[in-house]
Amino acid sequence: MKRLAPIAVALLSAGLLAGPAAATLGAQVPAFSLKRIQANAGDASYLPTRLPFGYRYERWQLPNGKSGKLIVTFKHKQSNDRFTFQVERLPQGMGCDLQGSFHRTLQMDGNKVYYGGWGGEWIAWRCVTSPRTHTTYTLGVHSSGPLPDVALARVAASGKRFAGS
Repeated sequence: MKRLAPIAVALLSAGLLAGPAAATLGAQVPAFSLKRIQANAGDASYLPTRLPFGYRYERWQLPNGKSGKLIVTFKHKQSNDRFTFQVERLPQGMGCDLQGSFHRTLQMDGNKVYYGGWGGEWIAWRCVTSPRTHTTYTLGVHSSGPLPDVALARVAASGKRFAGS
């Protein structure tokens, strides 16, 4: 029995450590919301697969209809702090660095993420190109709260395409 205890502890620890990693592979929105986003945002259905600790999905919106940008809001469960994950087309002729409007770049999960701030809002973003339409989108994470640059960049880097076929 004494020999089985260390093995049981090791297996339990491995299971606990693997659980959060497996949970981060999918879109960080409820399944119902994911289906609605896919139906309404179409090719622009990109969502984060990682969130800072304590943040949960709150809502999504397409402020300008189907041709506009997708905004998904996440709220901290114990405070009023929020951040948004925004997907919008990169303007024609514009580089991903948005004409050099960034303070620094970070390398996160193999992705180059730009980071900058204006008027009390901090933004981390990266660009992705749709394999279906070849449209380039910016995946931006916007926050006016206490989240550090690395947390915002990690969310931007985790953005993944969830559009239907």
